[in-house]
Amino acid sequence: MNKKAILSCVLIIVVAILFWTPYPTALALEFQTDVMGKDIVEWKDVVIPQDAVVDNVVVIGGNVTIAGTVKNEVIVINGNLTLQKTAQLSQRAFVIDGLIIQEEGAVVRKSFVNIRPDSANLTSFFFAGSMVLLLEFIKLAVGAFIVIIPPILVWSFQKKSIRLRIVCARYFSKNIALGVLSSFAFLIIETLLIISIVGIPLGILLGLLFLVGIIIGVSGLCMTIGVRIASRVGLIEKPNFIQVLCGSTAVALIINIPFAGVLVLLVAMLFGIGAVVMSLCRREDIL
Repeated sequence: MNKKAILSCVLIIVVAILFWTPYPTALALEFQTDVMGKDIVEWKDVVIPQDAVVDNVVVIGGNVTIAGTVKNEVIVINGNLTLQKTAQLSQRAFVIDGLIIQEEGAVVRKSFVNIRPDSANLTSFFFAGSMVLLLEFIKLAVGAFIVIIPPILVWSFQKKSIRLRIVCARYFSKNIALGVLSSFAFLIIETLLIISIVGIPLGILLGLLFLVGIIIGVSGLCMTIGVRIASRVGLIEKPNFIQVLCGSTAVALIINIPFAGVLVLLVAMLFGIGAVVMSLCRREDIL
């Protein structure tokens, strides 16, 4: 057997001994402590001894036991986090799909974030997210409705739409005040009708009429705004439904502004129902 073959066999034996010979406990602890200087990223169980100081800990699919110090973040996914009494966490601990066990004496400088399928945090998170998405969907739907419906109504009822536009332009503050009073009266009547079982169908009919009144009134508001926009951009000679399309588009864009858009939509609805009531009450002296 030549020298190369003998040397190869010796190397294979040495490597096998290094891999398969068990380390003493003290040697394993010393090796672990030496490595823990910066970040720990593992896919198995991790134990941080009492005298170890690390920057970050990220473990996926394993449990983490901390007795030492972590300078920054601790992130555990699909595993449990155990903080022994000597543990020191300078920042936050994030545990997703796992438990947090904290012994007395363990210090966490900021906070825990624990998300589990059965936790109230996750339920609240999804509920809040669903409500936000639903609100945004409603705002987009209302915006599209406002863009489409007012031009159709103005195109269908041109003479009556001119009368409504005059009411919207002439009685701005009065329309809002009348809209508040009308809405308050509507709520009282609806409550009384809903309490009695016999009055529920009438309450539904009254609610539909109130909704139609809001739509007609908001169309008049869009037409008033559209006339002002058309006069500024040189479209005043265009048909009425083109002018109201300009106004309805502007209103739809405004109500989709975060936070303020909901308030603008509420004011527009109160103004609209007030304008309809004003138009019905003062039929003689409007034109």
